[in-house]
Amino acid sequence: MKTLSPFLFIIALMMSSISAFAQLPDGSYAPNFTVTDINGNSHTLYDYLDAGTPVVLQFSAAWSGPDWYYFQSNALHQLFDNHGPDATNEVMVIFIESDNTTSLGYLDGTDPNALGDWITGTNFPIVDDGQFVFEAYENTYYPTIYTICPNRILTETGQIDYAAHLAFIQESSCGEVTNMNDPVLLNYVGPTADCLNNITAELTLFNQGLSDLTSVEITTTGCSNCPIVTNWSGQLGSLELETIQIPNVQLTQNSAVQFQITSANDDTTDDTVTTDLEIVVDAVNEIHIDVMTDCWPEESSWAILDESDATVASGSYTEGETNHSEVVTLDYGCYTFVFYDTYGDGLNGTVFGCANDGSVLVTSVNPFQTVESVIWDYDGSTQFSEHRVTFTVSENEFYGCTDIDACNIDLMAVIDDGSCVYGDDACGCTDPTSVNYNPLSVWDDGSCQPSPIEYGTVTDVLGMVYDLEAIAASGQKILFHFLADWNPFDPLITPDINSIYTEYGCNTADVFVIGINNQSGDVITQDWATTNAYLPPIVSLDGGADPLFNYFQITAWPTVLLSDEYIALDANIYVGFDGETEAYFNQIAPNYSINQSSCIADVPGCMDPTACNFSPLATLDDESCDYTCNQNCTNIGQNFWNDIAPGLYPMETTSMVYGIPHTSELVFNTTLQYYDSETDNTFDIDSIAVNSISIAPPGIDFFLPDSPVVAGTQACIPLAGIPAEEGVFAAEFDCTVYLTFFGNPAEITNVIYSHLIEVTPNFDGIPGCTYPSATNFNPLATLDDSSCEFPSGESVCGPGTIWDEQLEMCMPEEVGCLADIDGSGAVDTGDLLALLGAYGNDCE
Repeated sequence: MKTLSPFLFIIALMMSSISAFAQLPDGSYAPNFTVTDINGNSHTLYDYLDAGTPVVLQFSAAWSGPDWYYFQSNALHQLFDNHGPDATNEVMVIFIESDNTTSLGYLDGTDPNALGDWITGTNFPIVDDGQFVFEAYENTYYPTIYTICPNRILTETGQIDYAAHLAFIQESSCGEVTNMNDPVLLNYVGPTADCLNNITAELTLFNQGLSDLTSVEITTTGCSNCPIVTNWSGQLGSLELETIQIPNVQLTQNSAVQFQITSANDDTTDDTVTTDLEIVVDAVNEIHIDVMTDCWPEESSWAILDESDATVASGSYTEGETNHSEVVTLDYGCYTFVFYDTYGDGLNGTVFGCANDGSVLVTSVNPFQTVESVIWDYDGSTQFSEHRVTFTVSENEFYGCTDIDACNIDLMAVIDDGSCVYGDDACGCTDPTSVNYNPLSVWDDGSCQPSPIEYGTVTDVLGMVYDLEAIAASGQKILFHFLADWNPFDPLITPDINSIYTEYGCNTADVFVIGINNQSGDVITQDWATTNAYLPPIVSLDGGADPLFNYFQITAWPTVLLSDEYIALDANIYVGFDGETEAYFNQIAPNYSINQSSCIADVPGCMDPTACNFSPLATLDDESCDYTCNQNCTNIGQNFWNDIAPGLYPMETTSMVYGIPHTSELVFNTTLQYYDSETDNTFDIDSIAVNSISIAPPGIDFFLPDSPVVAGTQACIPLAGIPAEEGVFAAEFDCTVYLTFFGNPAEITNVIYSHLIEVTPNFDGIPGCTYPSATNFNPLATLDDSSCEFPSGESVCGPGTIWDEQLEMCMPEEVGCLADIDGSGAVDTGDLLALLGAYGNDCE
């Protein structure tokens, strides 16, 4: 992954959204699929196309910033609402969330990390867990937006606006299929070179007509034996395709060869395909490979393949902007040199801020160190994910020692190159790393015996220690699964790795199986293993995996590698298991037997010593580990916080009751690194400042840290108050993350960490002081609990009241004798008659 300054990374991200290196190219035949949207409705692509309706597909990840920004532009909303099935019925739009690891909460906005609500206000179908369609279309980035016309041919229309989308679907070329006889040559899919310069060309023939296609005439021009007229016949139904071959296309020089349908048909605008075919480079057996890496050497590698596509030599790099020179000696035969770039930009590094582009020069050199031929000369100015050049090593160009008295005589050499050496020690092992290295030898006779590999000792995420050197020395082979917990392809091979682990010994028989994660953090690695039901022991970088990545020069994930005490037997960068472990081993290590054995029954339980329910007797983690007891302020500073993501803990919702005084605590945890999901970059953290809080329950106070929380530490955030409103509150803590970026300070503002707080209804009444004159009067209280506290002194009493020392409260002031109604100075019959006379009247 390229690591850039923030500005250059944004530029690179923009480029990644408009440049495709591994997508289905424009003009490809769209694979059919059936999906079910989040409302339970089924959608089949070809049903819409066969009805004459173009389909716009947006492949997105709900956590991706660029996807969200484009979604908010409403271009596809306008297109669907104005021209979809419920309007003019000119187009169908389907949104496919393509990362199966995200929950529905990322789409409806309820997940604390969600970018927003994708669903509300969206009328076109939204599909969740659509990663299988994303992979069927060979997509590599988000968002990817295709428009597929009724003829089933796709175009990557990308992030264009509403008007541009409408113009595209209303073009006549994207209309309903109407021609009866319309054969089309879609693309060239065959080899571009052949060791004998006699190529069997392969093309995709597509029937874009309504009637069956039974015959087509194709004329090839531009080759040395051209024109070649080929008459194809068969039975190709409407909107079906077939790969056809045109054999014996001969070359004497590199040529742009054209293939054209020359039989009559209804539309001749799509009858021609032109491709560059190349003659094979003649070479001698000493191949020099000179590579100047760009700023991202880990993306670059090369291989030389023989005629059966077996790798005979390879190389990869870890040092950037550096010249690397390697020499490979080959036997006679035909070979292909392949240069790979995992990012897809070749060595075109200046586009991403590199001072210079890289370069590759592959030459064949004779024993006099004169260049015989240039196989490939690349200046870094073009972009690609894979480039191939075919060359041959001819017998009549082989040089070597021809003297029968020399210890290094080469019986196949036809020209003496002056390399002969003489003497008992002159020929021997010249590799200083071998156990039988002879410093007197000047010619390597192939007798070197390798020294044992220094595997070292690793500790898995459950604390188990494995001495890999001892394991290999015992005769076991080691099957390494080098993985990345963020890589969507690693879980795909988990069933096969589990099968190898369980069927071939559970690490006790002929094969020791181990997973090696390229990320640090034991808890993160264990979570990945638990989520994907991964059975073998698994090691993170913290557990000693880093030297293994460096030793084997692992640059791609997954890499499955079988090794023994001395040498890596096979490194198979994943292209797809066949699901049969026996067939897999026969493929990668046919000379090494695999002894099948059964597994010992495991004891399930929690195997993490830091968990609240750790079971020392458990041998199989059953995903029952509970960490909730540790996520509180009393445990600040403990080691387990280093393996937990930054944010607020405990993760459970804080619950409080309406009107009831509440006190509790949250822990704000920081880690040493900050992962930015939008840019897929990781930065070193200096500290995190918690600035403010919003969307909190009224009546609750949060006591935020006075100063930034230093990376790798925790701060306690007390909560106190009387909640005055019911409901669920997604409290947002606005933070500033202070980073160290290439040794310089930087900051990311408006970083939001969330914590859910639920204020539940109070069905039992709210106890408290109900007297307004009390100093602790609670306006929310519905039940007086005799807790009122009153001020002392007459000064607090209002007019007509007087302080009662015994009751400690204000009472009405008594004036005269209250029972003497007629004012006679005595309570007598007159007072009684006055009371009876007034009885029943309303008081004014």
